[in-house]
Amino acid sequence: MAILECKNLKFIYGIGTPFEFCAVDGVDFCAQKNEIIGIIGHTGSGKSTFIQHLNGLLKPTEGVVTVNGKDIWSKEN
Repeated sequence: MAILECKNLKFIYGIGTPFEFCAVDGVDFCAQKNEIIGIIGHTGSGKSTFIQHLNGLLKPTEGVVTVNGKDIWSKEN
C-alpha cells in the first residue's frame, strides 16, 4: 500500500475570475515506504502547486490526497 497517494488531482487558481488557471490537472501519484522521489519540470509547470497538495497547504479542486489510505481533507480522520 502506498504511504502517500494522489488520485485524479486537479487544482484551479482563481475560479470564477478572469485569471482562472488550471495549474494541476489529472495527476495520479503514489509513493511507497523508503522511496526517494524527485520532481522536475519547467518553470510554471505546477511542481510547487503539486507539492503544496501533498503537505495539505492546498485543497484539491478535484481528486483526493491520501496518507496511509486516509483522505487528508476528510473530517472523519
